Amino acid sequence: MSAKSVRQLALEEFRNNQDSFCIIDIRGKQAFHATHLRDSINLQTLEEILDFLCSSQVTKPLLLICFSSAKAKQIALKLTKSLSNISATIYQGSVYYLNAGIMEVADNGIPITESQANPYSNTITMGGGGDYLLWSPIP
Repeated sequence: MSAKSVRQLALEEFRNNQDSFCIIDIRGKQAFHATHLRDSINLQTLEEILDFLCSSQVTKPLLLICFSSAKAKQIALKLTKSLSNISATIYQGSVYYLNAGIMEVADNGIPITESQANPYSNTITMGGGGDYLLWSPIP
């Protein structure tokens, strides 16, 4: 498998074939728990993805998704390069990245799973590590 085997998947094609993929969401844990695609798994690093492939018998094509598609493409390229350098028995399927971010997916009517906000916290940490104020009580 070579880096040339990384394929971009358009949003409409994903909509029609969502169940055909093993969906890997590479965003941070808090972002994933807040909202994610049904049946997706949260693996944030190349090492986590390789460990998952070694311990699972994945037969579906892999589809990486992130907040904007840029990081998903980057990890998909690194993954195919790593797979070409190690035993081909780990995973022989195709690797895709979604050419859309999770919010664009939601905006286009593809069902996502949302968790309820923690009523005891007024901040959320996004994938980039920054904290964002969700609400501020009036003094």
